[in-house]
Amino acid sequence: MDSTYLKKESKEEKFIRLAERRTETTLKNMSLLANLADKRNYSYSPSQVKRILSIIEDSYKKLKNSFEVQARAEKREKFRL
Repeated sequence: MDSTYLKKESKEEKFIRLAERRTETTLKNMSLLANLADKRNYSYSPSQVKRILSIIEDSYKKLKNSFEVQARAEKREKFRL
């Protein structure tokens, strides 16, 4: 067995591996949602589209906030007297 298989994955390597896979999956699913815009194949109302886009936007804002909160927490210095 190759020694690279025995190497423990670092936190950054794990992040990169998972982030790439999850981002690609998200982008693929967004493309599939975009296919639903084709009025030749689907029928939908403006309110249905608004609900879809609203929940996606809310999820994006939560995701962005998660990373921003973590970044702010890392920048904050420890309190000392």
